[in-house]
Amino acid sequence: NPFNALVSGQGYLYANSQDVELTFIGTPYSGNGQVSLSYSTANLDTRMRGWNLVGNPFGVTATIENPFYRMNNAHNEIIPAVDNNVAPMEGVFVQATGLNQTVTFSTGAKNETAGVENRIVINLSNNKGTVIDRAIVSFDEGRTLPKFQIRDNSTKLYIPKDGVDYAIAFAYRIGELPLNFKAQETGVYTLNFNGDNMTAVSLVDMIEGAIIDLSVNDTYTFIGTSADRADRFKLVFSSPNDSNIDIFAYQTGNDIVVSGEGELQAFDVMGRMVISQHINGVQTVTQPLQTGVYIFRLNEKSQKIVVR
Repeated sequence: NPFNALVSGQGYLYANSQDVELTFIGTPYSGNGQVSLSYSTANLDTRMRGWNLVGNPFGVTATIENPFYRMNNAHNEIIPAVDNNVAPMEGVFVQATGLNQTVTFSTGAKNETAGVENRIVINLSNNKGTVIDRAIVSFDEGRTLPKFQIRDNSTKLYIPKDGVDYAIAFAYRIGELPLNFKAQETGVYTLNFNGDNMTAVSLVDMIEGAIIDLSVNDTYTFIGTSADRADRFKLVFSSPNDSNIDIFAYQTGNDIVVSGEGELQAFDVMGRMVISQHINGVQTVTQPLQTGVYIFRLNEKSQKIVVR
């Protein structure tokens, strides 16, 4: 019986072709919740170095302070956790960055949403609505997590920074942050953004030419293929009072929404003006546009919009 020699605190991957009921017999764990992590420089692939599959040794939900990966709902890949709770019998992936490190499971007061007030969670879903991957922008410098997957050919979402691919990356709320996406197969995908403060944060799709104001629309659906460039997306952080930022229009559904004040003009690829409308605040363009590429101008700003 392979379950006779399970080690407390160690995680295990188990798969079965059909639903089964497993029974575990033994003395309930009563230790301090501390689990040792392995680390070896003998592993030349630095992407794999230091990763440990650990398990909650207690019979109740416990918490850990380390950022970690858990299985997605489809049970075919791992994604970064959005809380710090680990269920009884749940195994999670954590990374050791050196020798003689440990992770501690605690059954005290629960912090179910660790760091939620200081981050943006980006969920990637397939056409069935299943979350298949996740990236997190952390504004807490001490909370990062390198990108790690069980299967190299899985569709993935990650943040490249300083030569490292991250699942949880630290960033300031200024400038631009790349958001890479690599599809395993052609399909319809959706990005959903969840953060406590999405003001002056925009998503730019550099393949479609779309710019999404995430304070207005926190979901973006697109078609992705395995042939697409990985550096397809970026997040742009800007002050609402920064007049040098050219992001003032975006498409949502069949509507073009413009934010600003002044005379809006739009030109097609032949240079013909197709829209002239006064804008005061956040408004929807009143004249429908056919599919194509347009240049929008508002005061001294210009922006390309690809109408799909």
